[in-house]
Amino acid sequence: MEKGVIVKKLAGKVFLRQANKEKQIEKKVKLGVNVSCEIQTADASYAYITERSSPDSSNRGGAYLAVFPESRVLIITGRGYIKQIEILEGLALVSASENKKVLTPSVEFHGLAWVNVFPDGRTIVAHSRDTIYNRKTGQSVVLDINKQVTFTENTVGELEPMEQRFYEAEKTCAMLESAEVAEIYKIVAEKSEAMLEASLMALKFMADQTGQDFEKLKEEALQQHQKYKQWAQSIEKESRNQAETITKKDFSHNLNVIPVNQALNYQNIEFKIISVSREPKSDEIDLLSINIEAKNESNKQVFIFWNEEARLINERDEIYSIDDYSLETNFTQRTQTKGYLFIPVSKQDKKFILQFGKKSLPKVEIELDLTKTNAQGGD
Repeated sequence: MEKGVIVKKLAGKVFLRQANKEKQIEKKVKLGVNVSCEIQTADASYAYITERSSPDSSNRGGAYLAVFPESRVLIITGRGYIKQIEILEGLALVSASENKKVLTPSVEFHGLAWVNVFPDGRTIVAHSRDTIYNRKTGQSVVLDINKQVTFTENTVGELEPMEQRFYEAEKTCAMLESAEVAEIYKIVAEKSEAMLEASLMALKFMADQTGQDFEKLKEEALQQHQKYKQWAQSIEKESRNQAETITKKDFSHNLNVIPVNQALNYQNIEFKIISVSREPKSDEIDLLSINIEAKNESNKQVFIFWNEEARLINERDEIYSIDDYSLETNFTQRTQTKGYLFIPVSKQDKKFILQFGKKSLPKVEIELDLTKTNAQGGD
């Protein structure tokens, strides 16, 4: 068995990026020693990453990673083993022993879990019994099987029942080798003709030596060959059907994304609101994720304290404070950045004003009309 860190394509298109070079993985590739590599799966594509260390290796434990469609992961290797796994975006099933790190933009842990990372850095961790840490605050939560929890850069959510898509992903994991199995049994069926020819030659020789009826032996051999070939072809067909099924599955956490593309200026910083995504959090509450690009156009450093200087106001003039965000608070001169404001709101609220300015000072604001819908898997 080949030793080292192996990346295997299971279906679709899988890409390897290393040292500013990209290549498509045809079947599998062995990663180098002490390197940092990004693996990306396309739509309807899957990859499997594992380590196979020598028995005398100082590396203890193990790690593997099943990477689902439209996902990106960063693998840092040692000498024939995985040092660190960072899930940059998308969905993956990961297992890592306690001497290895699993990271996302907002969490850190080791163990076994489903991990889903959104474009805004939020992370859902599910189906684990391990302790999961917020990378920035150090807050932690101990998960439980059939539960999930959402992390942002600054917060740790409550334990919630695991979404159905994770259960579906579990079933899919059991079928990820289907395409490879189908190809193996296709070869078996094709080579059965050569096996039959060799078998008949041996039977002819035996019949000549023993006086047995070769035609009778040949008929029995042909019947056995036909059964064997049909068996191989049936497994190939079943495996290929399974492979086609998994490429059509959708594991995305669908968000309702509303384009905004409006801008305002506050303290010489141009804030461009790109879009707002909305997702259900409970029977009464939705979570808004406001995607913002910011540019400090001045020659001064500016600090903005979001929970004091910005707020969301609904049509009943109720105020939602901004306590959770990934957008910077420190804007150095002539720089650009981007991030998100995360705001829980009532499901019934559809129109808002995003207002900037300290309470005792003049305000600038922008209207957000969320009556439009545009469902998709991310921002």
